[in-house]
Amino acid sequence: ALSRVVLGFTKQKLQELAVGARALARYVNDLEGELESADEEVVSLRKQLSAGERARKEAERSAAQLQAQQSELQAQLSSVEQSVAMAAAAEAESEARAERAAAEVLRLQSALEKRRKLADGAQQVGEGGEAQLAAEQQRVVELEERLIEAEAEAREGEAVRARLRALEKQLETQQAAAAKAMEAES
Repeated sequence: ALSRVVLGFTKQKLQELAVGARALARYVNDLEGELESADEEVVSLRKQLSAGERARKEAERSAAQLQAQQSELQAQLSSVEQSVAMAAAAEAESEARAERAAAEVLRLQSALEKRRKLADGAQQVGEGGEAQLAAEQQRVVELEERLIEAEAEAREGEAVRARLRALEKQLETQQAAAAKAMEAES
């Protein structure tokens, strides 16, 4: 009878141990599955981190390029502004020369008309008077030619200013685009 009790007790304990061992085996299997899943997530996170690092480096490289481009555009804009200022000064000088030449032409034409009237009234224009009249007419022609040249220079100056304004606008547009690109990458 004691052997049956010991046998029953041992059998019961062995069954309990078998149930515990199976539960432990399932628990170990679950842990192994979770470990594999965690390993896959770690690999995925490392890939994402690596991709993020590459993207950051690319963004830094792009930002540096944009910064260099912005500096270059700023230098070009400064150069264009200087050119515009110089063109404006040259145009103002050309206009001033044209106005002086026009005033001189008017003065000489007036003086020439007065002398013609005097010569017609007296009907005695001598060779010296004719020579002086011809010299003044030649001076009027020269001044008119200078006036035409000065007006042409003023028109050229205006065309240069228009081209420089267009270039300045283009540079400002490029600078704004570069600034937007830098903000977008930030």
